[in-house]
Amino acid sequence: MSAHVKLANLESLPLSERVATLDEIKLSILGNDKEKDKLLRDNLLDKVVQVLETSNKDEELQLAAIIVQSFSYLKTNIDHVLQKNIFGVLLRSSIRHPSLCKSNFKTLIDLLAYHSESQINLDAYGEVGNGVIHQIVTIICSDTTDSTLLFNTCMLIPYIQSELMVKLLVPILRRLSVHISPLFAQVLKINNSDVDSVSFAQCEWKHSTPSPPSSKLITSELSPLLYAFAHVLDTAHSNGRLENFRMPLPLYYTLCSLLKVDNSNVKLSVLNVMTVYSKTFLSGELKRQNYRKLIPSLIQLVSRTKDLKYDEFTLNSNFKLSRKMSPLYILSRLSEDDEVVNDYLAGCKFIDKICEIVMSNCNFVGTDRETTFVDEGTLHKVSDCLLILSCACASKEAYREEVAKYNLGPILIDIISRHVEIHGEFSANKLSESRHGDSNGELILKMSNRITLFACYLIRSLSRSAALLRTYLVDLKMVDLLIAILQLPELDNVNSELKDGEILLKSIVLGITCNVILDFSALKSELLDHDIISVLADFISNTEHDIIRLNSLLIIRNFLFGDDIVNKTNFIRKVTLEKIFELCYDPNPKIKEQCFNILRNLTCGNFNYSTQVVQTFPRCQAAQSHGDSDFLQFLCDNLARHEDTPDIVIAINYILVHLAASNDTNRSLIMSNSNLLQQLVRFLGAEDATPNHSVKLSCVWIVINLTWKDDTSNGYGDENEDDEITQQDDRMEIDDGNTVARRLRPRGSTQASSRDEDKTRYRHSRHRAMKLIEMGFYSCLQALSSEMNLDLKERARTALFQLALYEAEVTGFTRD
Repeated sequence: MSAHVKLANLESLPLSERVATLDEIKLSILGNDKEKDKLLRDNLLDKVVQVLETSNKDEELQLAAIIVQSFSYLKTNIDHVLQKNIFGVLLRSSIRHPSLCKSNFKTLIDLLAYHSESQINLDAYGEVGNGVIHQIVTIICSDTTDSTLLFNTCMLIPYIQSELMVKLLVPILRRLSVHISPLFAQVLKINNSDVDSVSFAQCEWKHSTPSPPSSKLITSELSPLLYAFAHVLDTAHSNGRLENFRMPLPLYYTLCSLLKVDNSNVKLSVLNVMTVYSKTFLSGELKRQNYRKLIPSLIQLVSRTKDLKYDEFTLNSNFKLSRKMSPLYILSRLSEDDEVVNDYLAGCKFIDKICEIVMSNCNFVGTDRETTFVDEGTLHKVSDCLLILSCACASKEAYREEVAKYNLGPILIDIISRHVEIHGEFSANKLSESRHGDSNGELILKMSNRITLFACYLIRSLSRSAALLRTYLVDLKMVDLLIAILQLPELDNVNSELKDGEILLKSIVLGITCNVILDFSALKSELLDHDIISVLADFISNTEHDIIRLNSLLIIRNFLFGDDIVNKTNFIRKVTLEKIFELCYDPNPKIKEQCFNILRNLTCGNFNYSTQVVQTFPRCQAAQSHGDSDFLQFLCDNLARHEDTPDIVIAINYILVHLAASNDTNRSLIMSNSNLLQQLVRFLGAEDATPNHSVKLSCVWIVINLTWKDDTSNGYGDENEDDEITQQDDRMEIDDGNTVARRLRPRGSTQASSRDEDKTRYRHSRHRAMKLIEMGFYSCLQALSSEMNLDLKERARTALFQLALYEAEVTGFTRD
């Protein structure tokens, strides 16, 4: 009887024959892929897995574990193993039979490393997950733990997610102390004299790192423990189980010295620990000092692997690390977190090397997607590099110009166009019919989403350059693709991570559009030819996602920036004032802010809609449903409601600035609202510990425009900047648009002052000025005239000059 026949009837055999059969199967398949295929074709792998679930005989279990493990070596077999719900089987058998942990943990590592984004959530396994955590603690704490078992346990930890991960922190630190103590003793002796230990005492603040210990003292257990330590720190904090952590100074000092060792795995494990510690638990200059220590070692590791085109994250293949522990990924995290990293990379010309890595790994550009295979490691490597470049380009024009020298444009366009195609196939269920198979459909789209996201991050950063908006970005011919991304249908029945990724991608593309639609952009007319306003109107009205609506509003804000009557008319026709008024009541303060900014731009300039805004508001459904019938009172209520939100206050105040510049009727409406004026004078006179000069400046401009005389030269300032708002990992990011030129907006045409004082009390600047003086504006402006802020001081003096013409009538005496 053959072994396969016996295996098919394994449960009916006596123990000795079961062991013999499993041993024969083991010997036949090890190193023999044909035998493995035969076992799979005969559906006999289920029999082996069943042994792990049901048997309690150690010898039988060990053989079954080895057979299952052999199927985790090659990617061609892994999909078959994963279909057996193997994770739960391996976890349960490891708890029931701790002797299986060595083999089972190795199998889990191989399976999880198959897809670089894979992790196992122990919380989903209930008591089994708790038992695994307890088993790991036991393994780490035991002095008699086999070295291979400890290695497999430590290397499995980075693939685990659990609310109980914090329980591993103390055991790992205790185990680490055994290996760190002799290293620390030697590092302390090498770098400090008997009478001077300043190197150790000030090590956290010193830019340099101490000399390393002898490599002979570094044990093989150190690096795996450090990888596990880094992941536990990161996970425990992200789960809210570890708010604060201060690394013991001897451990910190020793780890800094290990940054100089030649062993790449030791160095990379230290970098992982120090990155998590610095980024998560340090702040300010201390964090930046730590980053400066880490960057040279990261650059060295990236340089050693920069020409590799596969997922070789370490130089030792036994360390099957999570992708998030690779040098490039770590560097991208640091680059995203602090500008000092990008300055360092630029200073040593490493930005050029990052561009070279992208170009050397993108030989798929221009090829047929159906005939060109791009491995997962390459996609991750290019994605990390694109993120680093986008972070550098976001900060300084010089870095944007440096990156623009490289021919990355075709790569970026190819990446985006491939994603549009892949998304279309996925939506049409074509991926399930392709050679990739149904199980890989979401993974393919997820990988495409990630690299496309970072390609768009880079384009967004480049689009902050006024010069590149007229040259480099025009040559990309990207408008068709941007519109195509925005019009991709939302995905249903996919995992939340993929769905969120597609929403984030659209938000980034909207961020690009936000910059491209500015007046000085050569691409603005092309966007309008594609009817971008209708696309945005649809987002504003129908999307369920605040980030999409928010960025759409911000594009509208930038679109209306200026004095183009055609733009404003186009907006009124397609988006409508009623919709903006409706969103002014939105509970999201960011959305509310952008709606007020849109009204701010509509009421600005010679071709403004100030009167239409004021008159339309009482008739709109949103106002009526909230019982509001007066636009000025609505603004007053929002000023009071959001007085602790400066951005909303500034937006509303500049609506008032523009209304005050538009015509006598609107000026009279402002002056007739005493509550509104009292709110403004409170802003002017506020004595905060950290005064907001922008709020005060906007109030000063209101006074200037309310008291402007027809026979004086007209003009007023508006410090509006064109901002861009986007989402990274799951959080809101505000781009203050430093590269967009600040503009002064021309004061709206002032209608001739009527001499018929019976029509309205506040038709003349004299009456308006006198009321403002009576309400205390003059006193507040006097205090501001000595402000340190030059712009605020000069505008306050202008307002004082205009009020001074009437101040004597109020106070009863004349000033010199």
